[in-house]
Amino acid sequence: MRFLIGFCLFITSIAVAERDPFWPIGYKPAQDKPEKVVEKEAEKPKAPRELTDEELRLLAEQEAQKIKEILDRDGTAVFGGKVHALINGNWVSKGDTLTIEALGNTYRLQIITLTTNNIDLKPQRTQIKDR
Repeated sequence: MRFLIGFCLFITSIAVAERDPFWPIGYKPAQDKPEKVVEKEAEKPKAPRELTDEELRLLAEQEAQKIKEILDRDGTAVFGGKVHALINGNWVSKGDTLTIEALGNTYRLQIITLTTNNIDLKPQRTQIKDR
C-alpha cells in the first residue's frame, strides 16, 4: 500500500512539474514560445506600364512592317493612272483601309503609298482578340 501511495505521488509530481525523470539534474528545458507564422502576401502582379503616344505609334509602325511582310499580294494593275493591288483577295488602292488578322490580332491599316513594287501602310487601330 505504501508503495502504491508513493508511486501515485511520484507520478503526480511528474505531471505537475512537467519534468522528465530522465533529464539530468538541474536541466531546465527551453520554454516553448509559439512560433510566429508570418504569411507572405501574394505578390501583386505589376500593372502593365502605360505606353506614351509616341511609343504606341512606334510599336504600331513596327507591327505594320511585320504585317507588310506577310501580306498576300497577288497582283498589281494600273487603271486610269492609279495603281491598284490585289491583297488578300480584295482590290485596293492608295487611301483604302485594310483589315487584316495576323499575329493573333486584328489590324486596320491605311495604304499611304502604293506602287507596282511597294506598299506603305499606316496603322489605324488594333483590336486584341479575347483569348
